[in-house]
Amino acid sequence: MPARSWLSLPRTSCEVGRKLPPEILRADQALVRASVALDWMAAATPVDAAGERVRFAVSLEAGGVPEPRYTYRKIAVPGPLRSELLGHLSSIEPDSSPLAACLARKIRETLLVADLVEAVGTPRFAAVSATLFGEPVRRVIRIAREWANGSAVPEEREVPAEGPDSLASALSAEMRHYGIGWPVRRDRRFAATVVLRQGALVLGGAGWVSREERDRLCAHEVGVHLVAVSNALAHPLGLFALGTAGYLADHEGAAICAEEARGTLSQYRRALLGARALAAAAALAGEPQGELGRRLVDEHGLSPWDAAVAAERGYRGGGLAKDLCYLSGYERVRAALRTLDLGAFLSGRMSLDDVALVRALIDAGVLPAPRRVSRELAASTRASGQSRWTTATCARSPGRTTRATVRSRPKPDQRTSRSGHA
Repeated sequence: MPARSWLSLPRTSCEVGRKLPPEILRADQALVRASVALDWMAAATPVDAAGERVRFAVSLEAGGVPEPRYTYRKIAVPGPLRSELLGHLSSIEPDSSPLAACLARKIRETLLVADLVEAVGTPRFAAVSATLFGEPVRRVIRIAREWANGSAVPEEREVPAEGPDSLASALSAEMRHYGIGWPVRRDRRFAATVVLRQGALVLGGAGWVSREERDRLCAHEVGVHLVAVSNALAHPLGLFALGTAGYLADHEGAAICAEEARGTLSQYRRALLGARALAAAAALAGEPQGELGRRLVDEHGLSPWDAAVAAERGYRGGGLAKDLCYLSGYERVRAALRTLDLGAFLSGRMSLDDVALVRALIDAGVLPAPRRVSRELAASTRASGQSRWTTATCARSPGRTTRATVRSRPKPDQRTSRSGHA
């Protein structure tokens, strides 16, 4: 699917033209255009990542202290982009409504993303990244060290990425559960095992995964990330498919909570998450990548390959803080999950701070109610007596059905609350 198409799919109107000021719609469309132009993940991913990853791991295996030689594809920031976004920032009057304020925060974040794209491969990248994704605060570093404590036993990689009985086939089956039909394709440049890109689930460089990782990725990438995006693509606004400002930490945290609910947040998985956070912190502090890789092997017990992947994730672009927010987001969402309005939260990609706004927009008919939520998170909230979501068989089209996690009908004696689940 072309890069532009998944954000340009026809959206449900919900009478949005009558309910929202035209300057809000114009600012939203400008944000979508800017997001297409500012592909920061492509910019920060080395074009020679796959080969350098192998070289790094082989050197660690031999007892070396390797230093990668990354090459980046230059992505130019369109000249008028900043001035257009600043113009919309002025026209929407951020103090006029909660939605205008939410859009204003996203515009400011997008201007930071433009700075990030321009800084790829330079010393400035790390500082911009820390502003965008967060500094390595003491609490997060403590958790990262506890998780990457060297005692985890690696999982056996016995599931191929592609083919019958593979990661790709498991992801496709998980999508069918939710009635989602995105394709699965391969791009070995990415250090991540699976990423959502350009209307597809993209398999990265890993050729084999463990059974536990296969199940984790189904809960994490499909059950949370893809479910949220697919719900948002029914919205009249692109904002909630792009993600509100600061959404990344909370949605990654929710995805880790889904792994935990599925029983796959193993000690080994925690070790990898901790190592990635330590790599990001080391990159921001200016520690050489080879020294960090050596430390992950010698002090934290990671295999050379796992250390190479963790180091690349933290050092790509020049020092990427993104993996720090997984642990802070996990803590935040885990604490909020018992009372979280799950339907609103997964009706798009958003920070927990924006859930109340989205619930108000759904109740006002500006946004459609979500069609699906993570079955793992629904089960977690159901256990606390909060959730109204259950797994049922739903019609996709005449003559075709699918299993999906949908809102259950309350019994006559049940009471629903505006502060409860959608």
